[in-house]
Amino acid sequence: MAATRGTGDAVDALAQFFVHDGTLGDTLPRVAELACKAGPADMAGITMLVDGVPSTGVFTDPEAPEIDKAQCESEQGPCLDAFRNQSVYLIESTAAETRWPAFARSAAHHGIKSSLSLPITARAESLGALNLYSRTEAAFGEADIERMMTFATHSAFVLTNAQVYWDARHLNENLNQAMQSTAPRSITQWGSSWRPEARTLRRPSRSW
Repeated sequence: MAATRGTGDAVDALAQFFVHDGTLGDTLPRVAELACKAGPADMAGITMLVDGVPSTGVFTDPEAPEIDKAQCESEQGPCLDAFRNQSVYLIESTAAETRWPAFARSAAHHGIKSSLSLPITARAESLGALNLYSRTEAAFGEADIERMMTFATHSAFVLTNAQVYWDARHLNENLNQAMQSTAPRSITQWGSSWRPEARTLRRPSRSW
């Protein structure tokens, strides 16, 4: 029951998060922090594409990117697969894990005994992956997974809304500059190709 309340509080906090209060770079760490509070996790990270390469640039603990470094180097791991396949991956015991040996060794070395990786998707496209790590073996039960899938869905709404907001803000700033210019310019010169699109989400599949 306590975990359910925690997830509900975290989802409520996401819903009340005003994206105009900070940049997308401010929004991502907040999502990671709330994810840690929502689930039975000791640390959380978000994997996203950076210059075309998957990277855990957002985390609640500096050990998280160190753990993920092994899978980025080997190009194999639950976080990468969650991102690529839009599926949920559970590791109940890093000591017994055989699907991603390099990642499992790195996680165990840092005291992580179980993990849960969930995709963050919008419009059937991967935005990133939410990675939860626990120092307790088999920390994530069926109910925890269901709750965190809900959290990941709400996270996708927040991130897409943040992106749309900042795209619109930049367009508005450009339009204001155009209106103040002594040499009038057409709207097409300031990015009229931008259009807010309807955002639809799909529930990820499971792989555990």
